[in-house]
Amino acid sequence: MFKLVVLDMNDVLLYKTMDDLEDKISNNLTKIKLNRMILYVKPGIISFLEKLSKTCDIALWTSGNEYNFKHFTNWIKENSSIKFRFIWYRDMCEMVGDEGHETIKKVKRIIKSPTINYNRIYNENNILIVDNDLTKVGMNKNYLIIEDKYKEDLMLGNIEMEDSMEDIFQQILELF
Repeated sequence: MFKLVVLDMNDVLLYKTMDDLEDKISNNLTKIKLNRMILYVKPGIISFLEKLSKTCDIALWTSGNEYNFKHFTNWIKENSSIKFRFIWYRDMCEMVGDEGHETIKKVKRIIKSPTINYNRIYNENNILIVDNDLTKVGMNKNYLIIEDKYKEDLMLGNIEMEDSMEDIFQQILELF
């Protein structure tokens, strides 16, 4: 049976901030600098994605805009041979709320996609969406909520966190 794990980027694979935390972090932490924003990539991301790709298909879906996260996806492509089933940004989320600024990610959009699911191998039972925000994914059948421990660890200067990606991998295996 085919399985698809859909990973959020912000606070699951990386941490986005306007603050340069150079004095608080180790030099071996990958930093992607944008105009006013900085993306700090979690340690162990490439090995996590490579390991995960051996057990299932992988996709990335963020509620952030493409400009902010395209640099991260390019970095992954430059540093690995991982193939994503798709990479979606904010424009593929459903806008909700009074002002339309909040977003949700419905796996039905994946299931109905003629380009992603053209051979109808994905359904609600074999898609797991991994995010840090229950309000964005809680309406789906299978989801995993990742606590935002990385942000706190980064702020405290504790970047010994390669094990955190292994923990996420184990949680995915348990659910799937």
